[in-house]
Amino acid sequence: MDKHDMKHGVKINKCIDIAVLLRLYHTFKMDKYDMKHGVKNGQVHRSSGAPAVITYYDDGQIQSREWYIDGMSHRIDDPSVINYFENGKIRSKSWLINHSFCRPGSSPTIILYYKNGKIRHEAWFTDGKLNRPGCAPTSIEYFENGQIKEEAWVTDGQTHRPGGSPAIIRYFENGQIQNELYITYGKLCIDTPENREIQLDSHIKMRNFITSMFPSM
Repeated sequence: MDKHDMKHGVKINKCIDIAVLLRLYHTFKMDKYDMKHGVKNGQVHRSSGAPAVITYYDDGQIQSREWYIDGMSHRIDDPSVINYFENGKIRSKSWLINHSFCRPGSSPTIILYYKNGKIRHEAWFTDGKLNRPGCAPTSIEYFENGQIKEEAWVTDGQTHRPGGSPAIIRYFENGQIQNELYITYGKLCIDTPENREIQLDSHIKMRNFITSMFPSM
């Protein structure tokens, strides 16, 4: 069990619970920052267009910038949470509207980068749930050379790919397929210990991917 599982005394379910993550994150942020940054009626708030919360590394370099309206992570058109590496390059960007992961249009809702600037992971959400209309994968993880490492299809928060094709595909760095998992609404079609391990690992990586958007959590 990693360090996030029991954070603030709440166990994170193996399946991704975005609402729980956001509640934990919001509670922690309020405890730590509401005397240092914009506050309105006891809630983190800043309506000027500037970030309501800014965190720093020990050397003074900006670690994250976050936008809040009335206590909710919220920003239209631009990312509401931006994290940075120690060298100042962007580590991740995420879009939230009214405290819910959401980005209008077809672009990814969360993007994680390598230090060289290449995309490491991207995911699509609709109204706070992992979801991407159409046939394209909902989550894509990349090797540092830009080759796809893993593709996953999720419908309304559950691993599922319509049409009977594999819902999780893992690749070797040379582009050849390593594993394919057939999953229907979160349930393995071929239930073996190896497949369960791959499915769980995929869930854990996605959960850690989401929590990594909030370095102070």
